[in-house]
Amino acid sequence: MPKAKKFTAHKARNQPYSTNPETARIQEIEQSHVGLTAEVARISTKYHTHLTRRKASLHKTLKWKQLSEEEQVRRERQLKEELKAEEEMELQVVTKEWIKLTIMEEQNGGEQDEEKSWNGIDEETIEENNSDEVESDPEFEDGNLDASDNEDLFDENGNKIKVEDLIDGMRQIYDRHMQ
Repeated sequence: MPKAKKFTAHKARNQPYSTNPETARIQEIEQSHVGLTAEVARISTKYHTHLTRRKASLHKTLKWKQLSEEEQVRRERQLKEELKAEEEMELQVVTKEWIKLTIMEEQNGGEQDEEKSWNGIDEETIEENNSDEVESDPEFEDGNLDASDNEDLFDENGNKIKVEDLIDGMRQIYDRHMQ
């Protein structure tokens, strides 16, 4: 199965998953997710699937039946914790990538065509943004730098907001709504 582009919505299906109106509505909602929300849902689904498959393979081993019930519970919990840690790491990477992307878009003046649908980012774009090459910015060289592009974010108490704080906050929002 081809890998989906990051931050894109689910593709619409030609045929519905089911005739149940509630299920059809859920599919419509999932297809409407774009950006970071779509990627978080994709990662969540990926790790839920990994957990289910790894539990099934764990239960099929010969050693599994020989373990005590307490040991079985401990092994399942350990597996779940390992996958949760992997998921957290991937979510942090994606969140940082999304923040970079949105900051870059703001600096470029936002979307030029409001009606044009965004199809995610290509791997080439990621590589270009991560390259060590420094390109000169004619706007900067002319002295027309807008200070608002370089302003820091502050919370309601006047404390500077860090990227790590945004990641933690986004994780809390995700946990509250997706669990």
